[in-house]
Amino acid sequence: MLNTAADIATMVGGEIVGDDRREVREFSRIQESSEGALSFVANPKYEQYLENTQASVVLVQKDLPLPDRTDITYIKVADPYQALQSILSNLSEGLQLRQGIEPSSFVHEKAQVDPTAYIAALAYVDAGAVIGPDVQIYPHCFVGEGSVVGAGTVLHSGVKIYRNTRIGERCCLHAGAVIGSDGFGFVPQKDGSFQKMPHIGNVVIGNDVEVGANTTIDRGSIGDSILKDGVKVDNLVHIAHNVEIDKHSAIAAQVGISGSTRIGKSVLIGGQAGIVGHITIADGVHINAQSGVSKSIDVKGQRLTGSPARPFREHYKMMATLRKLTQSPNK
Repeated sequence: MLNTAADIATMVGGEIVGDDRREVREFSRIQESSEGALSFVANPKYEQYLENTQASVVLVQKDLPLPDRTDITYIKVADPYQALQSILSNLSEGLQLRQGIEPSSFVHEKAQVDPTAYIAALAYVDAGAVIGPDVQIYPHCFVGEGSVVGAGTVLHSGVKIYRNTRIGERCCLHAGAVIGSDGFGFVPQKDGSFQKMPHIGNVVIGNDVEVGANTTIDRGSIGDSILKDGVKVDNLVHIAHNVEIDKHSAIAAQVGISGSTRIGKSVLIGGQAGIVGHITIADGVHINAQSGVSKSIDVKGQRLTGSPARPFREHYKMMATLRKLTQSPNK
């Protein structure tokens, strides 16, 4: 048993409708729930499932009309999704962190590892690396020479951190992420070949940053690639050399950001968007999925879509015009 409805309502500051003693043993989606489950409805598309769900306790918005069912306890909150996040966070805080260095790992004698950190079997920590308190490093991770991993950060299996990378506190890097690899920098030669441009910069990641599985963040050629506090990056994203991403921006899967681009605070970038290099994107901009951004965006909070990316209204007006032009005159 996780909690009773009363305990959960107290945790999230919710209002109970129904039996406050009803017990919760698990979490589930509203359309797949069974007795003893806690679920939630945060999107109008899922309100239909309230009629037939088998969940015992459901988080709902305060003003949502509710089916008259005595077998469900509703907990009314301002934001069900936020309430669920709070519940899950409270439960995860009670999980015991691992500590110590497992025998089949390698930690260089010149590395510094806090006694409360955990380094799993088959992980490698190079010379001069600094591993902070409560850091969790799982199997097959590599932490390069001179790199710093801040307190409470988690490196899931297979994360590779190249030399001199700086990672802040409470970050989470998912399996297969590569931080600090060389950027795609080559100098064309007269004979048509390319000479590699050495990359002597680093990657600097702030606090509370999350990096998805198999995402790559290249080191700067000269100077650093920077992700500031609170940035969230999904799986399979590529961030090129010398890119700077300001606080609390979020980037969905398969986005590609070319070198030396500056992205402002609280920018949202949809999946598979492409962004050219050497441009600036203002604070609060929203870029729709599969958009192609080919020039700087100077207007704060602007919403863009399409390729090349344009403001929403302009894009859909243009699409409507094109549709009319391509229609047969006989229709």
